[in-house]
Amino acid sequence: MLKTLRKIYYSMFLPWTLIFAVLYLLNFFNIVTLPVFYAGKPFGIIIFVLAPVLSIAVPVFLRANFAHSIRNLKAISLDKLFGLERNLILVTMITPYLAVVAILFDVPDVYTTGIFLFGLYSIYAYFPTENKIRSEMKIFRVKTSETV
Repeated sequence: MLKTLRKIYYSMFLPWTLIFAVLYLLNFFNIVTLPVFYAGKPFGIIIFVLAPVLSIAVPVFLRANFAHSIRNLKAISLDKLFGLERNLILVTMITPYLAVVAILFDVPDVYTTGIFLFGLYSIYAYFPTENKIRSEMKIFRVKTSETV
């Protein structure tokens, strides 16, 4: 489970890292001048609001909804927990890409910085570690003979 979750995580994280590095290098060597596109302040506000929604609010909702759905069960399968963790990674790893969009679309610096910080939070907080998965298994009462 842990290896699969890490594959999903890296499949979302590594392209973002590559895109971000390429954009930085293109701008640094004056090959492309950023921002490439011009969008108004309302666009910046919209993606600035999307960043905390995707990195904090939606994961809280997903966890609460999952906890509510299993509240009467004595134990759950590892597959159900895997589904939750996969969904958390998929939703939260969209946030770093919003930082790339903000850079490309001339979003005001204050919003871009906030979006970038929420992206870093998503990258840090949702990395699947063995301790985190074991903790989640205890919290959600996972009964299994499989290893993490």
